[in-house]
Amino acid sequence: MPGSGEGTQHLVDIDVELTAAAYDLLPGFYTATISITHDLSQYYLDNPQIITVTLHVKVRLCEAVDNCDLVFTTGGDAEWYGQIAEAYFDDDAAQSGALPDTTQNTWLETEIDNLGDLTFWWRVSSEENYAVLELLINDEVVDSISGDVGWTENAVYLDATPFYLANGYNKVQWRYAKYRAYPVGEDAGWVDYVSFEAEDYLVANPSAPSVYEQCMPVDLGDLNSTSTTTYTPVSYTHLTLPTKRIV
Repeated sequence: MPGSGEGTQHLVDIDVELTAAAYDLLPGFYTATISITHDLSQYYLDNPQIITVTLHVKVRLCEAVDNCDLVFTTGGDAEWYGQIAEAYFDDDAAQSGALPDTTQNTWLETEIDNLGDLTFWWRVSSEENYAVLELLINDEVVDSISGDVGWTENAVYLDATPFYLANGYNKVQWRYAKYRAYPVGEDAGWVDYVSFEAEDYLVANPSAPSVYEQCMPVDLGDLNSTSTTTYTPVSYTHLTLPTKRIV
């Protein structure tokens, strides 16, 4: 304590409970203050310690992109978040997280366990060619925009790639990546109105007979004949084929 020449510091956990009114707040940043006093010290009663708390009210990512049938995750050097300042549809959209002035990236991702058509809207405000909003399918960049690009629709067909066949899903990722340390424009990317239309499927489950008959040619000199042999199959494969694309 001041004047005593001695003091002890303790770490204290403070639980802040929100009132019902907090759940009606619009998305954005809000600040509040916490006043800490010590009832055994007149000094702290007269000079309370003030702590400022910031509350960030977010839109859920699936709501921001208008598709809660899909599960969205975010990561990288910053997190994407839902906001209402910039949108193509329904007053909200997902925005890339703020990146320091260095070579970093932030991504928004979903996994789609089906084949079909994916459509979405995106925009970017960045340094052209050096800060890029990219679309990756199964970790491969398939499209990108940079510079000052307004809301634009994009569509991509999710096919039965080797990644899909091995994992049972296609991984779709939107990544805002900076390749040098200069912030230009709003230095961000946005994604909105994500839609996926799955293909119809033909599922083939062949039942395995216990015996197969196979005719094989037999050389009997000048005679042309065949003999019949039988064998038991080793295994069968469960096939899932898109009705639109059968290879």
